[in-house]
Amino acid sequence: MITTDLFINSKDEFSIKGPGNLLPIEDAICGHLAIWKDDPSTSVNVHGTEVPKAWGFVMNFLNWGLLKDRSNIYQRFADFDLEFELSRVSEGAEPTLLAESSNSKLLDDSNSVVIETETMNGVWQNRVGTVNGWEPAWYLPAIIGVAVASFLFALLTASTLVKGELHRNLLYKVMPRRAIAKLHRGQTVLEKFNLVTIFFSDIIGFTSITGNMNPIQVMKMLNELYTELDKLVEKHQVYKVETVGDSYMVVGGAPDRVPAPLAAERVALFAIDAIELVKNFSAKDGDQIFIRAGLASGPTVAGVVGSAMPRYCFFGDTVNLASTMERTSKKMKIQVAEITYRLLQDAPNINFQLKKRSEGVDFGDKGLQNAYWVDFAYKRDLDAKAKERLDEPMQFVDIEANVSEYSA
Repeated sequence: MITTDLFINSKDEFSIKGPGNLLPIEDAICGHLAIWKDDPSTSVNVHGTEVPKAWGFVMNFLNWGLLKDRSNIYQRFADFDLEFELSRVSEGAEPTLLAESSNSKLLDDSNSVVIETETMNGVWQNRVGTVNGWEPAWYLPAIIGVAVASFLFALLTASTLVKGELHRNLLYKVMPRRAIAKLHRGQTVLEKFNLVTIFFSDIIGFTSITGNMNPIQVMKMLNELYTELDKLVEKHQVYKVETVGDSYMVVGGAPDRVPAPLAAERVALFAIDAIELVKNFSAKDGDQIFIRAGLASGPTVAGVVGSAMPRYCFFGDTVNLASTMERTSKKMKIQVAEITYRLLQDAPNINFQLKKRSEGVDFGDKGLQNAYWVDFAYKRDLDAKAKERLDEPMQFVDIEANVSEYSA
């Protein structure tokens, strides 16, 4: 068969057969090389077939077992904790095993890879892998550790973001965003507003009301009252400036600029709702609380004063005028200055019923000034019947009457 392959198939290359059992070598590889002679008269008869120009062949025997031992192939794979199975494959024939490690039978497609190499002895395939698969023993614990670490990192990040958001929201409640941005840039916060409406309120007889209360009870009462007023601030989109003792200050048209009539409308509606709120509010001992309120409109300047506990404050004659309107107001009434009165006449959404204060207000050096009471308000889009009801004499009452229907 060897000579048939060499001559009949006319192979001009070195051919290798084996390994096989060739005594005295149990595991041998035989290499063959055909020798040709350029002489037409020369031929070799191979099993009845004349092969022209054939002279003979050369054979070389190799001890395959000794070659494997000298190559240290087994130890090399063992050093890396790998198993292997080396075999030769050919079409139409079963693979021939060339070499294998002790646990090579445990290898399959899930825990090994196959590497093919073209040789003079056909295609050699080497399946290499590890019995326990390519996944190391530390892989699962590492995955769990990474997952836990990722969760903790995400939790820490979320906590930091939430704290940052809470911090920003708290800052936004203390002063406007625009002012905070300027402070972060190290700039001076100073703004001028041409026409705003300012509200002041004060608890009447605050000293006598709190005379029989300890400081904690006083703080709790004020906190409950001002918390409800803060809700009205958000409802009517006005800006709470400060609370000093029993005094509460609100401004409309600043720091967010809106048309002056709309700003006056919002502050007036806030004042009406504040009066209604106080009607249903009582001190800890059950005593009824009464307030007086004043509104004034005009130009003002706003800015942040100081670096320790900075505050966004308003300054100018309009602030003083609003404070005077509150101080000279009466129990559970809303007193407004002349400019505020005119702005409320032009309010875009609400009709305000205002009554002129007959005696006016004494401003000292400035003499008597006009002032007005806000009696009630209703939406401009009320139907005719609703307006007729409002025109009835019994409906024209002061602010102590229930006006929540009209300020909704």
